[in-house]
Amino acid sequence: MSEQDEGPRGPVIVPIKNGPLKVTGLTRLCNSMGDSIATTPTYILCRCGASKTKPLCDGTHVSIGFDDSPDQDRVPDRLDVYPGSHVTVSDNRGICSHAGFCTDNLPKVWRSGVEPWIDANGESADEVVRVARMCPSGALSYATNGDRQTVFHDAPEVQVSKDGPYWVRGGVDVEEVDYGDGASRDHCALCRCGQSRNKPFCDGGHWYAGFKDDEALTISASNRAEESTEKKWIQVGTVDGLTRGEVHSVTVGEKVIALVGNEDGWRAVDGLCPIKAVR
Repeated sequence: MSEQDEGPRGPVIVPIKNGPLKVTGLTRLCNSMGDSIATTPTYILCRCGASKTKPLCDGTHVSIGFDDSPDQDRVPDRLDVYPGSHVTVSDNRGICSHAGFCTDNLPKVWRSGVEPWIDANGESADEVVRVARMCPSGALSYATNGDRQTVFHDAPEVQVSKDGPYWVRGGVDVEEVDYGDGASRDHCALCRCGQSRNKPFCDGGHWYAGFKDDEALTISASNRAEESTEKKWIQVGTVDGLTRGEVHSVTVGEKVIALVGNEDGWRAVDGLCPIKAVR
């Protein structure tokens, strides 16, 4: 898919001024290992770095005076193009989150400390494409036939990276932000440590800030919260012990309800109980 095909696909993230990220319509939230974190139709993600219920917001941004204004001395927003014989790589240093996937995997192409820093002929075109697609921030894109490719993901999701930013994928629309020159609308990296100079996007500031997050505790608390509101089946008897047409008094927790069966199922005082509820 090319940049001309990009556009919002439903889920929305709204950065609240000097506050958290409001997420609507996105059910796939996971930790760095891909384990799901329980969600609701709308939820609030911390981006000040100080919440005690990470990745969820607990309101701490108010007490610490969180300011989400981008710094004026941040890296310039500019798309640079590096042509090669079989693949052309485009890069915007201004939105790079410095995850290091490019320099770690293909140091002959992405060359730290060398200018020009990208040599698109340093490895095979297939390898260059493979590694460019690892970029979580949207800074990197590529073209093999003149059509610049910026869409790398199918399903919308947010992944909470290990001690790092939110990796947003699959065309989730981040409202009221300037994505940057040539940036992908398919994926981006949103700051959650509160230290980026390019908020709401990550610029790698979590490394220098020593940002840490015990995601195991967060996921445990989130899943417990989901279990506490989840509807559950409670056995109140057996089919053999209940006679259709008669009213039965059964105890459910601290309540006593009347249960009667007919050809449509088992009815209680608060609605219809499918027959499987009493098996």
